[in-house]
Amino acid sequence: MKRYLILGVIAVVLAAAILLALPLLKKDEPAQPAPDSLSRFMEGWSIGFVDDMLSACAPSWKAQQANPELRLFQLMANRTVTAWNIGAPARDGDALLYPVDVLLRNSAAQNGGWQRCTLRVVTENDKQYVVPDGIAACEPVAAPKTYVAP
Repeated sequence: MKRYLILGVIAVVLAAAILLALPLLKKDEPAQPAPDSLSRFMEGWSIGFVDDMLSACAPSWKAQQANPELRLFQLMANRTVTAWNIGAPARDGDALLYPVDVLLRNSAAQNGGWQRCTLRVVTENDKQYVVPDGIAACEPVAAPKTYVAP
């Protein structure tokens, strides 16, 4: 009888341990989709619609520019995006930093290869916006396995 009692206690302890360990064994949650503003910014860049890109830019960033449209043209440096992949963000204070792999093409239709830019997404007036300065500092990277190609 004592033996069955000990086995019962062991079974209860093991069951409790398994239940406590389940959250640790849970698979990664699927990545959240990129904010609409970042997707709109990338789509605008891919077709050269600067107005769409500007509508996705942070009001505070636009307020700091003497001419936001001209500044965006300077950051683009005669490059368009022909495909892109938005990675998982990292938190930087109140902002999110999104690694974005882009396949760039310059105005002479020369392929610039895959490069990674880091775009900051900030929340202003309860909406998310892009701070586009990161498109000026892209670094070469291997082609991603999946990407958007409009």
